[in-house]
Amino acid sequence: MAQTNDYGYRLAVPGGYAHCRIRVYQLAGQTICLATQRQDKFGGTALSDGAAQLATLAEGWHHPIHDQRFTWIEQYEYPLGNEAHGAPETFSLVAFQRDAAGALCHPTRQATDRAAVEALLGQPLEA
Repeated sequence: MAQTNDYGYRLAVPGGYAHCRIRVYQLAGQTICLATQRQDKFGGTALSDGAAQLATLAEGWHHPIHDQRFTWIEQYEYPLGNEAHGAPETFSLVAFQRDAAGALCHPTRQATDRAAVEALLGQPLEA
């Protein structure tokens, strides 16, 4: 798959903003969005809490066909820096339902790992 976009996104959360990175990969009508939660003072839950809203926006921007060929993957990066604090990085494949307006809702997560994500993308994840 070709990486077509790589950008930061600020999620509004109580008390401020949490930051995540969105990487978009596309090939032959398939779109994969990899959303990476940065470790921050909000404890890493902002992406989980805002996944449906953010995935709906990303799908609209990068895969407006709204078919079954849009995949949302969450990555939680721990630890950052030289000190080991937190758990090793984790990944989840996220499936959504659609509400009456067509927005993604009710995320369900399936744990996966870096090797499976890299196999799906057909390339190693870059930092």
